[in-house]
Amino acid sequence: MFNLNQRFKVIRLNDMTPNEQEALTVLYLPIIGRDAFTLYMALYYQREEVGHPLSHLNLFDQLVLDQAKFIAAREKLEALGLVQTFQQDLQQGTRWVYKLFTPNNAQKFLAEPLLASLLAHYLGQDNYAKLVSRYTEKQEEITGNNVTKSFFDVIGSKSFEHIEPSPIEGTNEVALNFAISPNNQLDIDLIGDMLKSNGVTKANLLKNIEELQLYKQLYDLTDLEIVRLIQTTLNADATLNLITMQRKLAQDYHDQQIRPATTAKNTHQMKQPNETVENTSKPQKAEQALIEAAKTLSPLQFLGKLRTQKNGFVTDAEQKTITKMIKEGHLPDEVLNIVIYQLVVREGKASLSQALVQTIVNDWRQAGISSAQAGLKYLNQRNSRANTTNKQQTTKRNYHNQRSNVKETRPDWEQQQVAPVATNELMAAQNALAELNAKITADKEKKHG
Repeated sequence: MFNLNQRFKVIRLNDMTPNEQEALTVLYLPIIGRDAFTLYMALYYQREEVGHPLSHLNLFDQLVLDQAKFIAAREKLEALGLVQTFQQDLQQGTRWVYKLFTPNNAQKFLAEPLLASLLAHYLGQDNYAKLVSRYTEKQEEITGNNVTKSFFDVIGSKSFEHIEPSPIEGTNEVALNFAISPNNQLDIDLIGDMLKSNGVTKANLLKNIEELQLYKQLYDLTDLEIVRLIQTTLNADATLNLITMQRKLAQDYHDQQIRPATTAKNTHQMKQPNETVENTSKPQKAEQALIEAAKTLSPLQFLGKLRTQKNGFVTDAEQKTITKMIKEGHLPDEVLNIVIYQLVVREGKASLSQALVQTIVNDWRQAGISSAQAGLKYLNQRNSRANTTNKQQTTKRNYHNQRSNVKETRPDWEQQQVAPVATNELMAAQNALAELNAKITADKEKKHG
């Protein structure tokens, strides 16, 4: 039951444009009346301060309205699609939430037969016809040649050879371009049915389906886990809060990484002793195991497994880097996993910087690598060529040093070598892969068992 002592909150999704303000004054006002118009404008400019919740009593005093007139005005706004009203029963008492929508501009308003006929009823046919002609006048065509200079004609393109990134985070949004695995496809109908009781509409789910698909693929979530994530992060108006969802997923993943896993590690090692011995004796099986892991796991899960084997964890910066790479979709996930394997296992990088990963991804994209097998082959060929070049350079330097007593300071780049895959390194990598496969199998059994 409504009473004037109850608190309220206003949610305003967008600001009105000048054209929308004009439509509200000229087109909506004759239909909704003065009280509803004044109420909408008052709600539009409400600001809730910390420690001072908004009160209906103060609003009534401001508008000089009683309870009956207020409810009548609010219902008119609801009928015209300008306001949605939500009643929340909280521990502190009932609170009302008013979600404001911007009015249609004149063109959209007059294109709606119901609104147009309603306006004609209130204005009369003569005034309505004048109003229609006001908004349907054709724009005057300008004769002659358009000699307007473009932005780069005036400023010049050289000023933008080195453009700095935007100082405000999130202004340059990355378009989602990642490939969706058939096994990771969202069942949007099932998710929608499960969220009906929470007031989530299917339209809102479809609007955010790409982000939801990314979360499912990135963090290896089931549809049920997606539903629970949405339920725990919903906005007050039952819309999805993607920012909170991303933060929660990142925090949960971070907590999972630093959680002790000694017992699980020992269990997996005990379950697969024979398989480990067999794999370490056959390099081809180790390579097949790597390819299988690259195809099975998402890049974030793949990196997490490799870090866990060395009692490490994936940093927040690495999470952001991997997420960005998947969003951009320059390489398939399985190829990105081989890039991660090269950096973490073969080169022993303790952390992956965004600049380093982007450089390698760009190189591999230009090389046309589209599968884990092709990535591993490209990696081995490059390492082989680098080893041959390093040996030749070393031989030449030794020969030169024997013939001359003059000591030279060699450039730093000559000291950079791509280490060959030695026997002990190969054995260690194969052991790690065997353990990784055991963990993958155990995780799947635990998740689906």
